[in-house]
Amino acid sequence: MAPWFQMWGTAVLDLFSDPVRRNPFPLYAQLRATQPVFEVPGSGMWMLFDYASVKQALTDTTAFSSKHRTPGGPSPDWMIFNDAPRHPRLRGLVLRAFTPRVVAALEPRIAEISQALLAPALAKGEFDLIGEFAEPLPVTVIAEILGVSTAERARYLSWVDAISRLAGLVSGEAPEEAGRAYAAVREDMAAYVDQALAERRARPREDLLSRLLAADDGAEPLSGEDIFGFFQLLIFAGTETTVNLIGNAVICLMDQPAALAEVRADPTLIPQMLEEVLRFRPSAIFTFREARRDVEIGGRTIPKGALVLPVVAAANRDPAVFANPEVFDIHREPNPHLAFGHGAHFCLGAALARLEGRIALGQLLAQAPDLVLAQSEPWTPRPGSLVHGATSLKFHTARTAAPAMA
Repeated sequence: MAPWFQMWGTAVLDLFSDPVRRNPFPLYAQLRATQPVFEVPGSGMWMLFDYASVKQALTDTTAFSSKHRTPGGPSPDWMIFNDAPRHPRLRGLVLRAFTPRVVAALEPRIAEISQALLAPALAKGEFDLIGEFAEPLPVTVIAEILGVSTAERARYLSWVDAISRLAGLVSGEAPEEAGRAYAAVREDMAAYVDQALAERRARPREDLLSRLLAADDGAEPLSGEDIFGFFQLLIFAGTETTVNLIGNAVICLMDQPAALAEVRADPTLIPQMLEEVLRFRPSAIFTFREARRDVEIGGRTIPKGALVLPVVAAANRDPAVFANPEVFDIHREPNPHLAFGHGAHFCLGAALARLEGRIALGQLLAQAPDLVLAQSEPWTPRPGSLVHGATSLKFHTARTAAPAMA
C-alpha cells in the first residue's frame, strides 16, 4: 500500500514514515491546532487529533461503531470489534475469568520470569532491552496464562508474529502479504485452541482457558469461537502493550535524567511514572471506529460509513486538557490519558500491562544503575503503524547490582 501524504505549505509530510513514527508529536500538534478533524486525501478516511473529538469517538456508540473494515479488509471477529449487545455480553463473560484477583495473583510469577530474563541479559554487559527482556516477558506471561506448554512455544511464537503483522495493514507491509501470513497460521491456531478446550472440558486446569469455559452469566456461555477470538486478541494486545510500555518508559527516562534519578531514588514513583509514559508515549497510536451516520464533530461532517482513526497519541498531548503537555512530568496530576481507551471498550488488559511494567522497571532500575545506550543510530519503530515503540534498544552496563527481592 502506498504511503499517505498531505501537503503542508511547501513540505510533503509522510504521516507514517520512520522519522515521523519515532516522534510524531510535533506533526500532531500542528494538525491538532489547525485540522483537528482531518480527512486523509483520497482515502475516505478521517483522523481525529484533539482530546474532545477522540474521547467522543471512543465513547459515543450511537455515532461510532467498533465494527469496521480496515484498509486491508474486514476486521477480525474479536470482542473489541463488536458493538452492543454482543460486545458487553462477551466482555462481561471474559471479565468473570480475567478478574483483578486473577491478575494480582500473577505478580510473583511475573517477577520470577522478569528476573530470569534480566539476569543473563545484564550479565552479558551489552544487551537488547527489547529483544532480550521487554518482548519475551509478556510473551512468556501470556503463554502461561493461556496454558501453552513450553514444548509448544515455537508454534506459539509463529502465531504472535502473524497476528502482530495485522497491525501493519494501514501502512508498510502490503495488506495481502499480512493477510496471507495470518491465514497461514490461523488454521493451526484454531486447531490448537479446539484441542486445548476439549482437554479442559474433560479436565479443567488452573489457567485462563479453563476459566473462560467456566464463565457463565446465566444466559449463554462463551462459545469456542468467542474464546478463539479472545485468545488471538490477548496474544496481540497482551504482548504489544507491555513491550512498548517498558521500551517507551526507558526511552522517556533516558531523555530525562532528572526523572530517572528521582525514580531510582524512590521506586514508589514507578506506577505514576508509568502513567505519564502512557500519556507521553502511548503503546498504541490510534484505534479504529466507523461512522454509523453522518457525524458532526469539530466543525466537520464525517460521512456515514467512513473509517475513523481517533489518534490517542495526539489527544494525550492536547493543551486544552494537559498543562505543559510536551513536558514529561512524573508528578502529573490529574492525568486523564486515553492510552487504554475510554468507556465501554476500556482495555481489559490494562491492569496486567501496568503490573508487568511496574515489576520490569523496578527490577531494571534496581539492578542496572549504570545503563548507557549502546547505539548511535535512531531506534527503528516496531512494524505496523498502529503501535508506538522500538524494535530494538541496545544498552550496555559496566556492572550489575545485586538482584532485587522479587
